[in-house]
Amino acid sequence: AVRIAHDSNASFIVAITRSGRTARMIARYRPSEHTLVFSDSPKHMNKLALSFGCQPLETATFKTVEEAMIVVREVAFKHKLAKKGEKVVLVWGFPFGSAKDTNLILVETL
Repeated sequence: AVRIAHDSNASFIVAITRSGRTARMIARYRPSEHTLVFSDSPKHMNKLALSFGCQPLETATFKTVEEAMIVVREVAFKHKLAKKGEKVVLVWGFPFGSAKDTNLILVETL
């Protein structure tokens, strides 16, 4: 995910996680891009704040990819993290809430 973000000139990486494992795996590679971490678990949010480059944001559980993209766009534009037309890399385990491993990477244009 870090290499894809770098090669595609992505503005930031989005890790959607329940346990925090996905975000910690990304932080291990010390990406130059910011990593936004969306989680529905307040317990893990505090721990993620200590991981390199991670900015945890508490959200409701996502049911679809489209639902996740709506929230990512809102946060990106609200906090001026990216402009329209820039790319972001999304990483998560699919299906939401029941995947045990990170198995999906998506490069999306805002």
